[in-house]
Amino acid sequence: MPVTRTFDVANLPSPALTYRSNFIDSRRWDAISPRGDDIVIAAPPKSGTTWMQMIVALLIFQTPKLPDTLENLSPWVELATDEPLDVVADRLARQTHRRFLKTHMAPDCFPVRASTFYLVVGRDARDAGMSLWNIYARRKPTPLIEDRRIGDCGTFFRTWLSRGVVPWESDGYPYVSGLRFIREWWPFRQCRNVLFIHFNEMLGDLDGVMRRVAWFLKIEVDEHRWPDLVRAASFAEMKKNAHDLVPMVGAKLDGGAEAFIFKGTIGRWRSALSKDDLAYCQKVVARALSPDAARWLETGDMASSLPGQKGEGAAIRSGGVLGLAPQSTAP
Repeated sequence: MPVTRTFDVANLPSPALTYRSNFIDSRRWDAISPRGDDIVIAAPPKSGTTWMQMIVALLIFQTPKLPDTLENLSPWVELATDEPLDVVADRLARQTHRRFLKTHMAPDCFPVRASTFYLVVGRDARDAGMSLWNIYARRKPTPLIEDRRIGDCGTFFRTWLSRGVVPWESDGYPYVSGLRFIREWWPFRQCRNVLFIHFNEMLGDLDGVMRRVAWFLKIEVDEHRWPDLVRAASFAEMKKNAHDLVPMVGAKLDGGAEAFIFKGTIGRWRSALSKDDLAYCQKVVARALSPDAARWLETGDMASSLPGQKGEGAAIRSGGVLGLAPQSTAP
């Protein structure tokens, strides 16, 4: 049964909160002049953000050879430490292609607009935690990430789940709360300009995810281009080209950019975390999220809360070119 997507502008959240930490400042979004077809890729840290940025870049440029790094093409707007705000804003203002920006912010921490397309990416908290531990353990000494004394995976995992950075978060330290992110975005999953994608879907059916994203963004792709684009979006290809995609973040890690685009797998927590760690994670997730949101975050199962959304990828294939369905109705 088709699902009608509606987006009531009157219900758009304003930036009720200002998120400021030792490396994040959500006020930077105020300096970005919006365009009518902007794309925002929103995800908790280490949940598939860079992977989705690559997918969108390939759909926009329709070639595996991107004109610049992902960091320049698709900046993490609220990151306050790598580049001055005027440099980022000027680069975005000069872009002539369709813009796609990155955020780790919940929708109450930055401007959310009815004219912007939002790709919300999620990942099982256990897998995201393992990926964050890899980054944390490899990060070169910096005053921006404090308390590097968290010296083992289990201790880091429990600290990450039990401590926030800002007063309204109870998890996510030393980065951003992934659970609050999902909780605040979850009510918008049926909006016509919001599409939820799960990491497991990207891992299991990359071609289908790319087609669904193209349909959502109203991007037409000739069928003969698909094999090269899908291949370039594979995790293996991204890891091989990591230095060309994310050189700035690579410079901050022992092991370079290849350590940032690390494994792209699921289930590593089974051999790394104790039963007590996993039970604690389950308890924290259940406390933070509704049952349907928690189910989606763990498995990618949207069908039980929003019938019809998961089938979009297969339904939009039509001959040699993507058939774009009306935005107001999922095919």
